[in-house]
Amino acid sequence: MTAPLLQIDQLVVEFPTRDSRLRALDGVSLNIAAGEILGLVGESGAGKSMTGLATIGLLDPPGRISSGQVLLQGQRIDHLSEQELQSIRGRKIGAIFQDPLTALNPLYTVGQQLIETIQTHLHLTVSQARARAIELLKETGIPAAEERIDHYPHQFSGGMRQRVVIALALCAEPALVIADEPTTALDVSIQAQIIGLLRQACRQRGAGVMLITHDLGVIAETCDRVAVMYSGRVIEQGPVADVIHRPCHPYTVGLMAAIPTLDQRRKRLTHIPGNMPRLDGLPSGCAFHPRCALADDRCASERPELSRLKMGRDVACWRSENARSLMGEMERQGGEPLQSDRQAESSHANHQPLVAMQGLHRTFDVSPSWLTRLIYRRPRLLLRAVMDIHLELSRGETFALVGESGCGKTTLARVVVGLDSPTEGEVQFDGIGLHATLQSGRSRDLRQKIQMIFQDPYSSLN
Repeated sequence: MTAPLLQIDQLVVEFPTRDSRLRALDGVSLNIAAGEILGLVGESGAGKSMTGLATIGLLDPPGRISSGQVLLQGQRIDHLSEQELQSIRGRKIGAIFQDPLTALNPLYTVGQQLIETIQTHLHLTVSQARARAIELLKETGIPAAEERIDHYPHQFSGGMRQRVVIALALCAEPALVIADEPTTALDVSIQAQIIGLLRQACRQRGAGVMLITHDLGVIAETCDRVAVMYSGRVIEQGPVADVIHRPCHPYTVGLMAAIPTLDQRRKRLTHIPGNMPRLDGLPSGCAFHPRCALADDRCASERPELSRLKMGRDVACWRSENARSLMGEMERQGGEPLQSDRQAESSHANHQPLVAMQGLHRTFDVSPSWLTRLIYRRPRLLLRAVMDIHLELSRGETFALVGESGCGKTTLARVVVGLDSPTEGEVQFDGIGLHATLQSGRSRDLRQKIQMIFQDPYSSLN
């Protein structure tokens, strides 16, 4: 029997505190074969990203692996020195991190970062490495890659930055790729490209992929097997089609029932009641039992271990044989379908719009410096991010703005909330000229009425 590419055996990660130790991962065991994609799924805080970070030795201090082992191609890597890990990261293990802005160095162009990584691991010339970098940018869906390779990270949209991070992870053709939410900031068309790239890395290069995501749709479309995590443990594991269509753990059933569908709108989405417990407040027995509709006295007192069922599924649950009956019950929790929205639409039509955009344009100057233009006789380059937008938004209305990464959605939103000024056109807020009011200094009351939830929570918080 062929040994797995990656083998994680009873991995325990702990964070020492003043009084005790917080166990973030508790006996995690996973295998990934060459050419296989394993999906890790679960709520935030389940331990998915921690598993990926522990695999490549990037745990934040004081976190440490207290027991268990990680083997890559039969070699134990969890006890290697930082210098030894440096030779493995990038060349043998590529990582796609959750936050693209912190994964890229803002002081260097994306080309410089790609070329340095390629030269370090593949020992190519500068020209060869640059050609390889341009090819990767094209493969990941960056338009005008020959020009964009010389741009800095802040000159890319959030989705495009994520594509650059993916290109960095794949540039040295690693044997294992750890992809932490690789498609979160991307539109569906680019998601399909990225999924195709991950599959190509598996099929053509024999690479294995650990795909960490909340998106069960991506899991279903991409992965060969899936492992469901909860409170630092794997609670269900098996072939992706079996787990998704025939879940055997009540938590997995809840995740599947919570997926919204387009065929029927409901008053309330199906959800799993309660929240995942804190690491310093884990309940006795099964960690999921306070939220589980099937829990009994045994669930509250005795922790189930991951065990193999007859169908070839690994499940940690005392009531797995009854889990399927939960699906219909949870779907009924969603409430009655919504009635027609015509009455709401007619009420919006009879009132003055809250926000009115009239002929909005936003153009950016992306030209080289004046000295470069003078020496090389290059023309000015203008990027038209938003062109002639006419939209209205009424009180009580939810308006969806969709499109591919880099098409101008965020730029338009920044103009509408007053964080950027239009090159042409006007935004009216409640009948008042937005940008004229902001420029006049009478903006305090207006700022309180307009709020924005930004794309990246990490760079939004101090």
